[in-house]
Amino acid sequence: MAAAQAEHTQQKLSKKAFFHGLLVVGVFYGLLAGWLMIGGKATMEKQQQKLASQTIIIHWPGDVAKTIRQHDLENTPHAPEDIDYGPLDVMESGLAAAPIDGLYEKTPDGHLPVVRQKDGLTPFAAYRRPFDLHSTDNPIIAIAIAGLGLSDVATESAVRTMPQEISFIISPYAPSIDFWVRESRARGHEVWLSFPMESDRYPVDDPGPHTMLVGAPERENQYKMEWLLSRTDGYIGFVTDNNPAFLEASNDMRPIIGNIYHRGLGFVDGSSHPTLIPQTMAAGQNAPYASIDLWIDKDDASQRAIDAALKTLEETARKKGFAAGVIHPLPVSYQQVLAWTKTLKSKGIVLVPLSATTGY
Repeated sequence: MAAAQAEHTQQKLSKKAFFHGLLVVGVFYGLLAGWLMIGGKATMEKQQQKLASQTIIIHWPGDVAKTIRQHDLENTPHAPEDIDYGPLDVMESGLAAAPIDGLYEKTPDGHLPVVRQKDGLTPFAAYRRPFDLHSTDNPIIAIAIAGLGLSDVATESAVRTMPQEISFIISPYAPSIDFWVRESRARGHEVWLSFPMESDRYPVDDPGPHTMLVGAPERENQYKMEWLLSRTDGYIGFVTDNNPAFLEASNDMRPIIGNIYHRGLGFVDGSSHPTLIPQTMAAGQNAPYASIDLWIDKDDASQRAIDAALKTLEETARKKGFAAGVIHPLPVSYQQVLAWTKTLKSKGIVLVPLSATTGY
């Protein structure tokens, strides 16, 4: 039974990549909620002193990069069977320290991610949190936190309290984006950037000055794209919101998504009903692609609703072998998800980084 389930899971993940309840004790919640109400410069200065000291670099042997891409090499049809990407600096958290030579080009705005020419190493492969899909026969679930970096206090809380397997989606508009990406990765969390796109409620819902707009000149959207790409080092791709109308405008979105894949980054479609084009483009460019199954707290951030959404996510994972959900940086969401993660082992479910749901 387990073998059949494993085979089913891998088939589904490949298809997707290529074609695509106990409450936390009252004392903890009170402390977390109180903590999140305290903010500002003083909090930032304190956590800089404490968190920065956690970044420890370890020089590992030259085959560590090959280990990072172990699953990629085993499951990519045209990938070489033995690649030595050379020595990487690996942090105590197990993630490669950024930036890595050859994975960026310098521009006036900052570093733009690129595929390393000498060996084909990609930013996605180098900077992700490693997970071997062959290591378990059980259903897998990825949880990501969106909107981080805009509130120092909420971001610090996520960095300090969340399990390493939970991925962080940091806003490209975050004032201290380099700091938060560095500290998030030092604690073991893989980092994605949120992707501002025109939604079906634009301009009522305005994602900011660097939003991809339907009908805008291609050079204008590409200029915005370069700004987004250059915001920081160490992220592995982009995640959209749940109603990106821009993705439905194929002529506008194709060059933008193609640019992401060309630079060796992953793309996660947060749409309620994902479109086919990003999936087929990913298959054509051998690029990592995934979609979000559930925005857990978007419509109702009550304890009861979040618990119900997490149960739905479990059911999805059992049906197709994997699932991905997103929460926002809210005290109640942190509380419920932390309590839920402690129940997964008894349920036979494995918590994984968001990158694992791409099938890579």
